[in-house]
Amino acid sequence: MHSFRDLQDRLWTIELTIAAIKRLKSSLSVDLLNLGEGSPPLAVRLVTDPLFVCEVLFSLLAPRMEEAGVSEDDFAEAMGADQMVAAYSAFAEALEDFFQKLGRPELATALRQATQAVRTTALQAEKRIARVNLDQLATQTLNGLSIPGE
Repeated sequence: MHSFRDLQDRLWTIELTIAAIKRLKSSLSVDLLNLGEGSPPLAVRLVTDPLFVCEVLFSLLAPRMEEAGVSEDDFAEAMGADQMVAAYSAFAEALEDFFQKLGRPELATALRQATQAVRTTALQAEKRIARVNLDQLATQTLNGLSIPGE
């Protein structure tokens, strides 16, 4: 089972079924069986947009949320950064397992590749930002300013 805990220490288990995927498609117009659709593609959006993932998780878990009396706002309030990382990991693993069992390994591969592409891009961006010489940048900016009276 693929599970995560929220800030209220509630345990949520992600069980992907055709009914859950249909509910997601109906409530958010998100079709998990078409990860390449959209701009950016759904696979990329799932990796890069935690607010969107929170909505997706709420929709997938809607019956259990309702049983527990948890609203979408309550759920979002209970999802800190660590909880979102754990929830995304559980969701991605559940999705990969579901795709494999469904006989759609290409969808599992698409999700893994999107995740890797985003990680690689983030690492490259971090390296570029670390190389920025802030003193030099400030000097160049100030040298380019036209200050009246100077």
